[in-house]
Amino acid sequence: MGMFAHGAAYASITVFINGVATEVPRGPIDLRSMFGQDVMLVHSTGGLLPVNEYGILMQNLQMGESYFLVSIAILVRTSIDHRLTVAEHDRCYFRIH
Repeated sequence: MGMFAHGAAYASITVFINGVATEVPRGPIDLRSMFGQDVMLVHSTGGLLPVNEYGILMQNLQMGESYFLVSIAILVRTSIDHRLTVAEHDRCYFRIH
């Protein structure tokens, strides 16, 4: 059990982000405040996790699942081909089809 900055209790889950076990709150996550404005999360199956205009993830992360934190610049540059082939972010390689 962890705590928000304002003292409200929340349940946390463990996920793997770029291969590192990371504890995150269960439920909606503010991706911008956690990781910065220019990043997205990609599930290990290749699916982008949608965010709203405020940087809040629109779907919950799942306990034990693997995700990759990638720079939006990588996604924009490669989206011209409508697919991301091989990208590097923090020494982590992955393939999206």
